[in-house]
Amino acid sequence: MSESQYHPTSAAAEQNWSAVVPLPPSEAIDSAAGRLLREQFSLESRTENSATFFRDQGPNVALGCFLMLLFILPGLIYLLLGSGAERVTVMLVPEQGGSRVILGGNSWQGRAILRQWAEDTQRSAAGH
Repeated sequence: MSESQYHPTSAAAEQNWSAVVPLPPSEAIDSAAGRLLREQFSLESRTENSATFFRDQGPNVALGCFLMLLFILPGLIYLLLGSGAERVTVMLVPEQGGSRVILGGNSWQGRAILRQWAEDTQRSAAGH
């Protein structure tokens, strides 16, 4: 393989990830929601074939304390404002034999959980 050939990055591989689960969209959304709710995500919005979940992220306390040791003001600002939220969206498009899973959002953990859910769902359907 020459140096000039394309080497997929993890971002490119994730962008091209796709799966078809053997469920209609409404059932697949229910199943995916159950998996994410067990992982401490909360449902933010839902339609017939999509759902968005979120999970609050607090600041990294160790980093905040380290910053406070160096400089008190940046450490305090970080601890007060350093929180955010992880979001993940799953959309299911009807397709012959089930639903195509499309993922989005800023939560790599949420997307990983949903990829695992899709693979588990495919395996359980193949085992029947």
